[in-house]
Amino acid sequence: MAQGDHIYIDYGFYSHHGIDCGDGTVIHFSKKKGRVSQDTIHSFACGNRIYTKQGKHRYSPEQVVQRAKSKLGETEYNLGLNNCEHFATWCHSGQHHSKQVGNFVEPAAVAGLSAALGAIPVTTAAPGLLGLVGITTTVGLGALFPVGAILGGAYIAYKVISDDD
Repeated sequence: MAQGDHIYIDYGFYSHHGIDCGDGTVIHFSKKKGRVSQDTIHSFACGNRIYTKQGKHRYSPEQVVQRAKSKLGETEYNLGLNNCEHFATWCHSGQHHSKQVGNFVEPAAVAGLSAALGAIPVTTAAPGLLGLVGITTTVGLGALFPVGAILGGAYIAYKVISDDD
């Protein structure tokens, strides 16, 4: 690990992110403290292994640390919109992004859209000979157009192609 590195602890279901200051301290958005704070690496790690996130470098290590320091004391923590990963990614790349939030929220949105469209009733010709003689049936829109499979597949393809983290 080196000054300006985007570091994180992997807790399995989620990870905690920060910026290595290069002096034995880390600046991170602490949910526990409710603010951006600077703590020792040992306090940040709590005995866990620390990983370095690889990615595109927009700023020099000194600029990354300066950006992190500019947020010390910020208290606007929000799990979905402004968490530790949003903070560390912004310091490192200038982008306010959390991959772990996206990995949870985006598939849930696709599933919700699919369920909503599946609940819309549509009248269509009955299958087989009954449809030929003018008998109709009512089905959910999802039965006519498998939105979940198409959107889900498109989403997965997009994530695989565009994943540069």
